[in-house]
Amino acid sequence: MSNDNPSDKDLGIPDIPMKKAIIVKQSTIRKDTSETKFVLIECEICSKTISMPVPRKIIQNSTLPVTDVTYIHGNPQHAITAQLDVDFAVRRRRTSQIVYEKDYLE
Repeated sequence: MSNDNPSDKDLGIPDIPMKKAIIVKQSTIRKDTSETKFVLIECEICSKTISMPVPRKIIQNSTLPVTDVTYIHGNPQHAITAQLDVDFAVRRRRTSQIVYEKDYLE
């Protein structure tokens, strides 16, 4: 009995891209609390994975399926904005430099 179905390679379908595994030092992982969920997220500016604290009430009280949460951290300070779903899964993320208004007031 032979299988007449062509394989993905026969059809020129590329392999499914796999994400790199997140490697985190055990000492940098913080434990969730009843009020805070710690989300592991990659920061392109730090070039490392950080444990981002997210107050649970922000996600639980949101009427949106995906909610933006911005976390300021690092030295020099910069921000990472995570789009989190109702299960605290990261859907998208962006990093940005911070510019303070006070530094440009005359």
